[in-house]
Amino acid sequence: MIGSLSGTAIVRVTFDGDTAREAERIPLGGRIRDVAQGTDGAVYVINDGTEGAVWRISPMDTGNEASGN
Repeated sequence: MIGSLSGTAIVRVTFDGDTAREAERIPLGGRIRDVAQGTDGAVYVINDGTEGAVWRISPMDTGNEASGN
């Protein structure tokens, strides 16, 4: 993932050998200074706003997971 200061989004990139391409652009509505994946699997984003912030992004629990029964 790549942060975008001017694009106010994070970009998910896929690789195929020596070629990289944009797979998904996720708009966040703010200038993004840095992006990192934590050991918990969540994505952490540093916002470059006047107040600055660290956002934690993780998949939503849709309640559609198998119950295991």
